Amino acid sequence: MTDNPHRHTFYRFEVIRHTLHEPGQIMNHPADISAQFNFLYSYDREHMVRLDMNGAHETIGYETVSIGTDNMTVVSPKEIFRGALLTGANCIALVHNHPSGQTKPSQEDIAIAKQLKQAGDLLSIPVLDFIIISRNSDFYSFVENSML
Repeated sequence: MTDNPHRHTFYRFEVIRHTLHEPGQIMNHPADISAQFNFLYSYDREHMVRLDMNGAHETIGYETVSIGTDNMTVVSPKEIFRGALLTGANCIALVHNHPSGQTKPSQEDIAIAKQLKQAGDLLSIPVLDFIIISRNSDFYSFVENSML
């Protein structure tokens, strides 16, 4: 038996949707988002979380999209927006921690925030903010600091 040169492999994916049992929290301000993800400050490695929201800025889900080292994490637009597309997010916010305790964005933070904003604009899934969480409920909002 020989292999058929016209044989094709097909792939299928399924979306599993979980419904929240209570209405999603409205996230209209960076402080709201920071409070929701304040627990990130306690991690000893950087975690990047994508917060998915509907058109009313109600939370429809979130996903940890990357876990890195004590001073960096690797993210790509493809990994960030894959889940947002699957959940039907109208907009997203990105949150990550700095285990060092500093909220000042690194050059890498600035570069990836700009890249993700551009990708979100192309996909019609705007990035509402890029927030860095640190100790003592301290946070840095790219929007509040006119960086996004």
